[in-house]
Amino acid sequence: MYADDTTVIVYSDSVPELEILCNDMLRDLKTWFDNNRLHLNMNKTGFINFHNVQFRDYDQIELNID
Repeated sequence: MYADDTTVIVYSDSVPELEILCNDMLRDLKTWFDNNRLHLNMNKTGFINFHNVQFRDYDQIELNID
């Protein structure tokens, strides 16, 4: 079974911290999904960055759960 349409909001003032927070959250979600017999498909997992003018470096973020 798959966990469709899961949404998470993560906030940070810096790109390095945001990357850490996002990957920590993904690991926690994967654990929860595994415990509840759900599947997290990283090939279909993505993110949208809503930012102000000063925070444009989001393309540096790499999402992973390994």
